[in-house]
Amino acid sequence: TLPAFSQRAPWAVGVVAVTGVVAGLVEVGGVTELVTTGYGRVLLAKSVGLCVLLGIAWWHRTRWVPAAQRHRRTEAASIRSGVVEMLVMAVVLGLAAGLSATSPN
Repeated sequence: TLPAFSQRAPWAVGVVAVTGVVAGLVEVGGVTELVTTGYGRVLLAKSVGLCVLLGIAWWHRTRWVPAAQRHRRTEAASIRSGVVEMLVMAVVLGLAAGLSATSPN
């Protein structure tokens, strides 16, 4: 299932990322408010975290998934890769939760 999920995930992530950025910019009111408001700074941090997460996901898709398919990665290395991705994901989700509790004004 890993290869099948790996092929479909970028489309889902892309849709969520694009709609989230558009909704965030509408909510904050413009690009300049990204650095002048608390909401904008949290949104900016979440966007940076998402970019880091996308970089990790790209690395996993191009390196880890093929190696896992060929059984060339140890269990420990696979667990480490998964834990790193999950930790970054937790930070991004925490920032998302912070957005829900922050006023955009």
